[in-house]
Amino acid sequence: MKIFHIINSLGAGGSESNLYSIIKENNKNFHVIVIFLGKGIFYKRFSKLKNCKVIDISSLFILSKIKFFYNFVKENKKISNQIVINSWMYKSHILCSFVKILINFKLLIHIRHSGITKKHSFLNKIPIYITLFFSKFFANKLIYNSYSSKLAHEKIGFNKSKGMVIHNGYKDLKSKKKFKKIFKDKIVIGMLARKNFIKDHLTLIKSFSILTKKRKNIVLFLQGSGINNDKEIKNLISKDNINNVYFSRSNDKEFFFSQTDINVLSSFGESFPNVVAESIQREIITLSTNVGDVDKFLIKKNIFKIGNVNECASKINNYLNLIEKKSEIIEKSKFKLKKIIKKDFNIKKKISVFEKLWLENIKLKKILFVIPSLGGGGAERVITFLSKELVHKGYDCTILVLGSNKVKKNDVDKKVKLIFLNRSRSLYSVFDLIKYFYKDYDLIVSTIVQCNILCILAKIFSFSRQKLYVRETNTPSEILKYDGNFQNLILFYLRKFYSFSDYVLCNSKGVIYDLKENLKIDKKKLFYLPNSLDQKYIKELSYQKLPIIKQPYFIYAGSITKQKNVNLIVNSFNLFLKKNPKYYLYIFGEGNKKNKLKKLVNDLKLTKKILIRPYHQNIFKYLKNSSGVLLSSNWEGMPNILLHALVVNKPVLSTDCKSGPRELKSFGYDIKLVKKNNYIQFSKGLELIISKNHSAMKNIISNKNYSAIYKNNFNKIFYF
Repeated sequence: MKIFHIINSLGAGGSESNLYSIIKENNKNFHVIVIFLGKGIFYKRFSKLKNCKVIDISSLFILSKIKFFYNFVKENKKISNQIVINSWMYKSHILCSFVKILINFKLLIHIRHSGITKKHSFLNKIPIYITLFFSKFFANKLIYNSYSSKLAHEKIGFNKSKGMVIHNGYKDLKSKKKFKKIFKDKIVIGMLARKNFIKDHLTLIKSFSILTKKRKNIVLFLQGSGINNDKEIKNLISKDNINNVYFSRSNDKEFFFSQTDINVLSSFGESFPNVVAESIQREIITLSTNVGDVDKFLIKKNIFKIGNVNECASKINNYLNLIEKKSEIIEKSKFKLKKIIKKDFNIKKKISVFEKLWLENIKLKKILFVIPSLGGGGAERVITFLSKELVHKGYDCTILVLGSNKVKKNDVDKKVKLIFLNRSRSLYSVFDLIKYFYKDYDLIVSTIVQCNILCILAKIFSFSRQKLYVRETNTPSEILKYDGNFQNLILFYLRKFYSFSDYVLCNSKGVIYDLKENLKIDKKKLFYLPNSLDQKYIKELSYQKLPIIKQPYFIYAGSITKQKNVNLIVNSFNLFLKKNPKYYLYIFGEGNKKNKLKKLVNDLKLTKKILIRPYHQNIFKYLKNSSGVLLSSNWEGMPNILLHALVVNKPVLSTDCKSGPRELKSFGYDIKLVKKNNYIQFSKGLELIISKNHSAMKNIISNKNYSAIYKNNFNKIFYF
């Protein structure tokens, strides 16, 4: 696979060294590095790696850099669908975050810094806090190279759940360059660190000054870019008249280690001190301040407190005595520490962790479903089935419910994350939705018109790069035809905003036709995706034991609203009973017409024959044991209740409303259609489905045409 990195420059720091080791030892993957602030002294070294390509955009202006990086991500996503970018420094993190506002990709932020110390000025803190802000929205993972760094960053607010530690890794040293010793008959104390406010050269120099008062056979050897011109260091040496301090002009760390007998790291803070581990590998006596998990690979007697001059001098002096005595303790200590590095900090082990992380992020697709509630509606049921199907295919699925967590009439798979906003009205959740459009989801899917419009507004106002699919489950023109109130009129025209989504998922061809012809939605945006069905789940629940219930019975399950026109079923059943008095009718559901329906049943004196119940979570066992499933809608998209009835092999009687039922019949399903609002015909339909001439077709829901369309379209729309 191809792995992408962005870094300030390819200098001689710890981040660059670790990146070089990873790429050099990871031959089975190809790495692309983008550098945007300067080449750095190790640019040529990286360029020579066969599995690496370096792209230098440091000469571009900042807006041009953002534009280039955006196009870079866009072009590579076309090839591989999703890319993982490793960002290695604070300024790199900030640039990546700006680009991720515009286009989505997987961002792994490598934090290779100690965190904020007492030495950090206000200006030094700015990039850290900017990274903190952006990381909450855009980081997929925060990768620290020490637990101390992780703890320090989490103290100032970095996300704990996103954080993980991968220590730096090192390969076995097969050979070392041989350099001529320049200090004969001297014990060399060395420090390898560039000029930086976090590196505490002064403590070491002061400690050396104490030691030179008693010893003349020691040398202090300092190597690192910028230190030979550091005024504070030179002033201290001059002021205290410290002799035998030498500055190396080499950038080769092997040269430094070849000259050094005791390596000291005096630092106020480190993420992970590479120089300490590298020194141990080369069997050099190593001392360090207690920074960056140094306690994981150094013994306690080799660690001193930050800024403590006397303790530093004392630790060095102990080893000077051992060197002069040629003590065997030194060799045993060197062997023990080298063994720890080889065992716990092996580069191949670290690379295997990175490879697993890269692969997971390339393959993992995160989807957020947005629904108003988890009530008993068909749209909500489809989302629970769809999320279950996707999560079992390896997707990371979350359902965001705008409403209350007290309303939960649909089962959600245990692997699907569930979040409730507990808003009393969907409109009040718009600001929450804007925040979710900044979270790291590859795709957001919403259902039901009000929810769809809010998600589109959130996408617009957040300038989000998230993909958004909205589901339309009805025929808007038919809604106006039968229920043309002011609210429905507004919602009809608000649907024109669907053009701002990536796709409109339509559960029937009738819905597609209505949106295209009456709302002029671009047909390229309209995608036919039949309703999801978990047939195994439905069948399992349908065989559960039924409570004591009056039989034989017909059943209606759904909302009790103007759309569903349940009065038609009641009036038809009243006529049907005159010839078939042994039957009962069960109505399961809620809605604004429920009280009027109860009044109608009461007026017809049918309260003992027509039983109205709340929506039942396991409606399938009632469907399974019924004589037939009824639907009396004025309009539909694709009614779930009919699909569920066909799964449990029950006959269906439905009005021939625009869209769904007629479409299902065209596939060969066992559906009896009658004219809308014709209770006489509906009553005759009831008689037909109980007649001896009628027999339900077995396993009709497994119709190959319907199943093939769903499977094919499902794979198309959810492969992104």
